[in-house]
Amino acid sequence: MKTVIDRTYPRYTSMKNKEIYLIATAAVRNKQALERTIEGLRGFTSLLTG
Repeated sequence: MKTVIDRTYPRYTSMKNKEIYLIATAAVRNKQALERTIEGLRGFTSLLTG
């Protein structure tokens, strides 16, 4: 997640009014762990797309 944030942050102004799709994979079967990751990414992308 940190890598996504680090690589996206410099371009945040050009991401306004864009759709963002999240694709995730996991090596564990714990659905709650993956849901927390997705929610964290959704929170970050909601700040980018305003």
